[in-house]
Amino acid sequence: MSTIKLHGLGDYAETIREHGTTDNSSTQIGELAHRRVKRIFPVIQKSQFTLGIAKYEQRQRILQKMHQRAPKSSRKRRRSTVNTVDTPWLQFDDVEELPEGSPDQHHIIAMDVRHGITISEWLSEYKDDPAIK
Repeated sequence: MSTIKLHGLGDYAETIREHGTTDNSSTQIGELAHRRVKRIFPVIQKSQFTLGIAKYEQRQRILQKMHQRAPKSSRKRRRSTVNTVDTPWLQFDDVEELPEGSPDQHHIIAMDVRHGITISEWLSEYKDDPAIK
């Protein structure tokens, strides 16, 4: 990103007069932000894209805080190809895409089955847990 955009050449002289030379400036931050929004756009509701981007960013911040609070030992675990009943923990990098849903919905279930466990196995594993009774 060391070249100037051609569409900016018309304003180049005026910009130098107003702000000085462009030696110490870059469009890289703006370009990277634009790329990020383009990545987010397919997963948000198109009719309310500003709200969708804000909600997406909020979810990302919450997930990042959860990741930071997780014990370091669980963060460093390698991704397992086999999901066992006694470790229902997903790595932070594992993403299960959820279908669009409204805040009024009680729950949303992912269509992805990569990290699935059967309820009967899970219940038998935790049959002595007081929360199950």
